[in-house]
Amino acid sequence: MKIKLCLNHVVRMVLLAGIFLVGSIGTLAQDGPPAILEETLWDFEAYELGNAPVEWQSGDAQSSSTSNIWQVMRETDNAGLNQVMAMSRPNSGGLFGLFGRTFNLIWLKSPSFQNGEIEVQFRSLSGDKNRGGGIVWRLQDKDNYYLAQFDPLENSFRIYFVRNGSRQELERISVLLSDHDWHSMKIVLRGNEFEGYLNGQKLLSGSSNLFRQAGAVGLWTKGDAVTWFDNLVIRPQEQVMF
Repeated sequence: MKIKLCLNHVVRMVLLAGIFLVGSIGTLAQDGPPAILEETLWDFEAYELGNAPVEWQSGDAQSSSTSNIWQVMRETDNAGLNQVMAMSRPNSGGLFGLFGRTFNLIWLKSPSFQNGEIEVQFRSLSGDKNRGGGIVWRLQDKDNYYLAQFDPLENSFRIYFVRNGSRQELERISVLLSDHDWHSMKIVLRGNEFEGYLNGQKLLSGSSNLFRQAGAVGLWTKGDAVTWFDNLVIRPQEQVMF
């Protein structure tokens, strides 16, 4: 009788430990950067010139040459002396591009974002092989994310996914925008569906199930594209009228 009671007690303790372990794993799995709960604006006016804000992290993909440098700069040709986020040393992949493509990427370290709207103003300044740039969302790491890009050299607006550092196109449209001027880009996210806007006009829509979970929001250029970004706005789904 005593042996039976002891065995029953042991079994009970093992079951309780298992329940506790599963619960703990579930809790840990839900941990991570806090979600964006209200509309957030990044206008870069309060930051010191010459460096990227400490809340942002940059990284190259597909490049073995010198890393890019993102920094807050002053729009000196504008009477308002506006401050912007800019790529100060773009990377074209070395001589004749022989050292590979460069994806110039910078993203918010936290919080995370899943559904809603992301909008930014951008100004393409120069680039012999590449120009323009765009928005990154649901970024898991520097090699895995979604991307919207406008390139004034190709007069194209495209949406991609980047998986393991390799870019694959999801949607595209030809569109002509004036170079060197400020324009706006917006991405609307609802589950696996997305919409792409330029200057308030909806131009692209589609769906993808690759990255379903929340991730970071960022900015992107390619190669030697010199592009300025300003007034990044992130609106969570609860504050968007779909």
